[in-house]
Amino acid sequence: MSKHRQDKLTPKMEMFCKEYTVDFNGSRAAIAAGYSKRGARVRASEMLTRRNIQEAIQKLIKERGDRIEKSGDAVVRLLWKMAELDLADYLTVGEGGEVQAIPFDSLTEGATKLISKIKEKRTIVESSDGAKQTMYGTLEYELPEKTKCLEMLGRHYGIFNDKFNADDSYVLPVKIIRETVDGTKVSINRPAGPVPEPPK
Repeated sequence: MSKHRQDKLTPKMEMFCKEYTVDFNGSRAAIAAGYSKRGARVRASEMLTRRNIQEAIQKLIKERGDRIEKSGDAVVRLLWKMAELDLADYLTVGEGGEVQAIPFDSLTEGATKLISKIKEKRTIVESSDGAKQTMYGTLEYELPEKTKCLEMLGRHYGIFNDKFNADDSYVLPVKIIRETVDGTKVSINRPAGPVPEPPK
């Protein structure tokens, strides 16, 4: 088989390259390109080791970057903000050492933009004179998961090798919970690990 023929991409391969540049998920790209779902992960790993596939992907990334350079830069900047998210922007420590979530209207604009979801449970109590009072029982902020953001940045900068595959179902949001009335508690899932330097 000639070198030219070996380098030529099939329609499926071309579709795989296009789909891969969407989110850099090899398994999903292989399935979207028409390969068997059962062997998608293996197929993706095999294709990503081929020089012609890598060249096609890099070409697509460059072309897309030329078209939407501003939008792409905005996405990367937002990912860096998510990866460098500081829990101190969402928590405060009282005089007694208790940790409390900062009320939403007291958060900075930059901090509120990074919140994915807010859950709030209220308890209404009635006093002896019949007056009703609303008590804030639980306030929960859901924030971006740092490890996932760093993974996406790592893929963008080519830090990880092509055999790296994360579980598509992996989701572990950071949660900040405030409980009042009987006491204040906070539950936090904070991933550990070094954070690479942001671009200058």
